[in-house]
Amino acid sequence: MNFATFDLNLLRVLDALFREENATRAGDRLRLSQPAVSAALNRLRRHLDDPLFVRQKNRMVPTAKALALKDTVREALVGLEEAMTAIAGFDPASARRCFRIYGSDYFADMLMPALSATLRRAAPGIVLQLIDNSSGDMQDQLADRAADLALEPATAVPAWISCEPAFHSSFVVVAAADNPAIRRLGLQEGEEIPLDAFCAMPQTFASANGQLAGIVDKALAVVGRRREASLTLPQFHSVAVAVAEGTLVATLPRAIATKYAASLGLRIYAAPVAVPPADLRLYWHVRHDADMGHQWLRARVKAILAGYDEGPGSARQGTHSAAAGNANGRPAPT
Repeated sequence: MNFATFDLNLLRVLDALFREENATRAGDRLRLSQPAVSAALNRLRRHLDDPLFVRQKNRMVPTAKALALKDTVREALVGLEEAMTAIAGFDPASARRCFRIYGSDYFADMLMPALSATLRRAAPGIVLQLIDNSSGDMQDQLADRAADLALEPATAVPAWISCEPAFHSSFVVVAAADNPAIRRLGLQEGEEIPLDAFCAMPQTFASANGQLAGIVDKALAVVGRRREASLTLPQFHSVAVAVAEGTLVATLPRAIATKYAASLGLRIYAAPVAVPPADLRLYWHVRHDADMGHQWLRARVKAILAGYDEGPGSARQGTHSAAAGNANGRPAPT
């Protein structure tokens, strides 16, 4: 192979194929068409005299020769990107870049629309992607460059991950406007649901992995009580829809409960136990610390989320006090 005539852009295609094991998804990552990726792969095959990838069902599996190049290619591209970022400024108006944010569907509703509107005005060449946090471990996503920024509950992280506070949110109970159990109690919106009634109500909550216990159950356990868990769903929005369409109640972060109450006709009530506030934080790989584009994005994300911040002491001290938490780095079921 004559390296003097080798097109270094082909290495970006090779790296994307290693990551995605699919030509279409590799093209999406690079903002190239699938035929363009296939043409680049054919050029790589001629240069290296090897198939490089072979089809196995729906995957493109790297050959032994390709695998021997994988780490070297990735390290070279990372080194070049970091060097170029260090010397280049950032002009949002002319920047062309894709940022991938890792988080739950909470941020699909509460962050991404406002962030997209901001970018359309100030940085129209930037593309945003929200990666669902059920797609893989946060640390792996940041290390592998599958995500540029993560929004997750507070958790211990290694030294190569940077972290900043994003916001704190208290929890409230939502129910349909015509919920029969609430109607029998004669409660007005905003009032506290009695503990016995709350524990007897059929409940739904968000649980990405299907766990049947969440932070509300931990709070109830402290005061020796249990609730009636009837339905778990992987997303906050589906929980709110289930509440609106039936007799279930749910405990949700206040900001998203307020949003869904307006759109789905829900009513908001105080929980009978004090559920510790959610402590959400921004996480990113330290390689982005000095990246001016990344700094610019982080500032916009924090500015939007600051509007939801209730402070670290935002847990309502209800009739029955409790303490509970989540330190496993995954969004805690509610």
